Amino acid sequence: MASRAAMPPDDYAVFQPDYCETPKDMKPNARPFTASATSDNLFACIHRAENLTTLANKASSTFVVLRVGRVLESSSMSEFWACPSGEKHAYMTSYTQFAATRVVGENSFQTHFNELLVVNIPPSANQSGWGIRLDVVQRLVNEKDSPDGDLLVAYAALPLEAFARNMERSLALHFPTPGLGKSEPVAFVTFFRQTRSVSLQFEMSLKPSSRDNASSSLWHRLEFTIDAITWPDRDTSIPEQTLAMVQLSTSALPALADVAQLQPFQDIRSHHDVMRSLPATTNESVYFRVTPSASPSTSFDGPILTWQYPMLFDFPAVPTVCHVLVTLFTATRAGYKCMGQCGQPVVLTMPSSLGTRQSAPDIFITMTEPTALELTLRSSLRWWSGATWPSFRKERVVCTNRPGSTSRKRTPQPWMAAIVRGLNRHPISAVVDTGGIVGVIAAMFQPVDAPTVEKPVQDTLQEQLECLMRELSSKQSFLDKMQKEMDKRTNAIKACGVEIVDLRKTIQRKDQTIQALQVKLNNYELLEQRQQEEIRLCLKGNESNNSKTTFPVLAQQYTKLQHKHNELEASHALLSRKLLEARNFEAELMDVKTQFQKLQDAHVAQAAFVQKANTEVQKLAVYKQTIATQETVIAKLEKLVESKLAETKASHPLGPNVHAEIFRLRLENAYLKEQTKNRMATGRVEDHPSHSTPPLSGARRNTGTTILQPLQSKSETRQATDIKACADQSTMTTNDPNHGDENVLHVKIRVLESQLEVNATNAAQEIAALKARLFEYEMGSVWK
Repeated sequence: MASRAAMPPDDYAVFQPDYCETPKDMKPNARPFTASATSDNLFACIHRAENLTTLANKASSTFVVLRVGRVLESSSMSEFWACPSGEKHAYMTSYTQFAATRVVGENSFQTHFNELLVVNIPPSANQSGWGIRLDVVQRLVNEKDSPDGDLLVAYAALPLEAFARNMERSLALHFPTPGLGKSEPVAFVTFFRQTRSVSLQFEMSLKPSSRDNASSSLWHRLEFTIDAITWPDRDTSIPEQTLAMVQLSTSALPALADVAQLQPFQDIRSHHDVMRSLPATTNESVYFRVTPSASPSTSFDGPILTWQYPMLFDFPAVPTVCHVLVTLFTATRAGYKCMGQCGQPVVLTMPSSLGTRQSAPDIFITMTEPTALELTLRSSLRWWSGATWPSFRKERVVCTNRPGSTSRKRTPQPWMAAIVRGLNRHPISAVVDTGGIVGVIAAMFQPVDAPTVEKPVQDTLQEQLECLMRELSSKQSFLDKMQKEMDKRTNAIKACGVEIVDLRKTIQRKDQTIQALQVKLNNYELLEQRQQEEIRLCLKGNESNNSKTTFPVLAQQYTKLQHKHNELEASHALLSRKLLEARNFEAELMDVKTQFQKLQDAHVAQAAFVQKANTEVQKLAVYKQTIATQETVIAKLEKLVESKLAETKASHPLGPNVHAEIFRLRLENAYLKEQTKNRMATGRVEDHPSHSTPPLSGARRNTGTTILQPLQSKSETRQATDIKACADQSTMTTNDPNHGDENVLHVKIRVLESQLEVNATNAAQEIAALKARLFEYEMGSVWK
C-alpha cells in the first residue's frame, strides 16, 4: 500500500482503503464508502426525462448510467449522440466505476427518476480526454431473453473542465432527434463537484502528520439542509415533482428576479452551449443549488413535502452571515414552472457550535400555484471551521458490520435509492462524516449505542415550543387573511345576488311588456291582412264585373276607412294632449324636485341650528344648576358667617368692639328719643332733672370700667343668653324698671328691623346685579 501511495493512482486505486479519509488506526480491510475517498466526488441528480419514447422502437423501460473516465476525444469537445433509427447498440458496463438509476417504464410523455448518483473523480482526471458521460439505456420489456441485452439509445459526454469545484450546474440536456417530426428528447440533470482536499501532489509532498492540517485550513464548510414544508389546505392536491432552488450569498443578494422568468435549468444542445454558460469565476458571490423532487406525504397538520436534502457550501474565509433565497418549481410539459418564492432573503447566522445540527430560521414562501398561500419552509444548519475539521472527522467514523446490522437509524428518502442500492450490493466498512450526502449516510448507519451529543430536554422542548409558536402565529395570520378574503367574497356574493334578483325582476317586466306588444302587433297584422283581403276582393270584383253594384261596396269600404281614420285622428289628438300634459307634469315635477332639494338643504341647516341651540340650552341648564348650587353655598356661607359673628360677639361682649359700641349708642339714642316723646305727650316736666338717671348711664359706667379690665381666657365659654343679659343691664333705669325694660325691648326690635331691612336691600341689589350679569353672559354665549 505504501508503494502505491507514492505514485499517482490509476482509475481503480481510488477504491482502496489507503485513499479514503478513515484514520489508519480505525480503517478496516474492506471497501470503504465511495463518497469517503480523498479525491473529488461528482454528484448527479437525475430529475426526469421527456420524450424518451422517440429513442425506443419498442415498448421498453429506461435507466440512466453516470460514469467518469476517458470518454472524450483528444480535442475534449462535448458530444451528444442518439441511436439512429433502425440500429441497435448493445450496452456493456465492464469498464470504470459507474452509478445507475432504477429502471423506469415509459408510460407517459415524461420519465420521473429523481435519484442521486455519486462517483469519484480520480486525481489524474485533469488529463486530456477525461469527462463525464451520461448514458440513456433501454431495457426491452417483451424480449428479456434477447441476446442483445440492454441497448444504448443516447448519451451525452461533457468535459470535466465545465464543472468547477464546489460549484453546481443544472442542465437540460437535449439529445438529437432520430427522425423528422418527432419531439426532442430532454434529460434534466443537476451536477455538483465536491472538493475533498487540495491536490494530491501537494498532499503527498507533506509529512503524514501535517497533511490534514494543510488540507483543512484552506476552506470552511457550511451544510444547509432543506427539511420539509407543510401544506395547510388538506383538500389541495400538491404537485409531486416539486424541487427547490436555493441561492446563497455572503453579501446582500441582488434584486429578486421576476417569478415568470426564473428557470433552474440551462438548455444544452452543443459544446458551445456548455462552455458559454460557464460561470466567470469559481468564487462567485452567489451560490446556486437545486434539490431533488420532494416526497409528498400526509400528516396530522396536512400534506407535507419532504426533502431532507443537504447542500454544501465551502468558503475561503469565515462569513459572518449568509443571505438565502428559496424558490419552488414544479414540472410541466414545457419544462419547469415557478410556483412560489420567499418574499425577501432570509439572513442565516453561523452556528456557534461546530459540527452540531441547529435549526435555521423559518423561510416563508409565497405560493402562486396551485393556490395563493403562504407556507413555512423548515431547514437546519451545520458549520465547520478549517481548524476543527480534522478532529471532527476522526470522531465521526461509522462502522456498519455488514448488511443486517442494527446500526441503521434513519429511513432513506426516495432520492437516495441509488446510493442505498449500491450500499446493499457492496457492504461498507466505514463512513466518514464530511457533511452533505456523506453526513446523511453517516447518520443512517450510525450505531445505536454510539455516543451522541444531545441537548437537554428543556432546551429541546423550548425549541419545539418556539417552532410551534412561530407556526401558530403564521397560521393565525394566514387564517385572519383567509377570513378577511372570505368576508370580502361573501359580501361580493351577496351584492351579486341582490343584483341578480333585480335583473330578474327587470327581465320579467320587460318580458311582460314584450308579450303585450307582441299581442298588439299580431292584432294589427291580422287587421291589415283582413283589410288587404277586402281591398283585393273589391278590386277583383271591379275587374270581373263592370256592373254598378261594385260602387256601393267601394263606397261602404270607403266609409269604413273614413270612420277608422277619424277614430285614429281622435286617438292621435288625445294621445298628443296627454303627451303635452305629461311633459308639463314632468316640468312641474322637476320644479318640485328642485324646491324639495332646497327645502331639504334648508332643513339640514335648520337641523344643525336646532342641534346647536339644544346644545346651548343644555349648557344653560348646566349654568342654572351651577348658579343654584352657588346660591345655596352662599346662603350656607352667610349663615356660617352670622353664626361665627354671633359666637364672636358672645365670646367678647364687653371688649373693645366698635360694633358693640355703635349698637349701644344706637340703643341709647333710641331710648332718649322715646323718653322725650313720652315727656312731651304727658306734659310732665321734672323740676329737678338732675334727679333723673339715664337708663344707660350705669351701663356706660360698667362698660367703661369693663373695657379697662383685663380680657378673660378663651377657655371660658359664653352662652347666647349673656348678650341679652348685658343688653338688659345696659338699658335698666332706677325709677321704673318694668317700664324701662319694655321700652328697651321695643327699641331693640326696631333697631333689628331697620338693620334687617338694610341687609335685605343690599342682598337684593347684589342678587339683581348677579342676575343681570348672568343674563348678559347667557345672551353673549347664544349669539356668538
